[in-house]
Amino acid sequence: MASTVDAGLDLLAQVQPTAGVDLAATLPGLRPHQAGDTLLFLSVPDGDLGPVLASRSGYSAVVVALLGKRAQAPSVPAGVAAMAAATAAEFADRWNGALR
Repeated sequence: MASTVDAGLDLLAQVQPTAGVDLAATLPGLRPHQAGDTLLFLSVPDGDLGPVLASRSGYSAVVVALLGKRAQAPSVPAGVAAMAAATAAEFADRWNGALR
């Protein structure tokens, strides 16, 4: 399992932002590949969480993380985990703490 997690984290580390993507149109096409999948949404503080929160059915867990110097944990409905981090190191610490 560790190699699968490592491969997933390596892939996540290569993600680049794409301007002009319609999140509300894209999210419904994402579906869990297997039972227990988690939807992880990373955004800047001004990101629109509406489409993510509307697409959470089918996932066993949903995590919203806001990243940036002005980031504060967003208000989310029950069953959704939220975190904020100003730096990558802070995100890693918060993520690792959430997994315990």
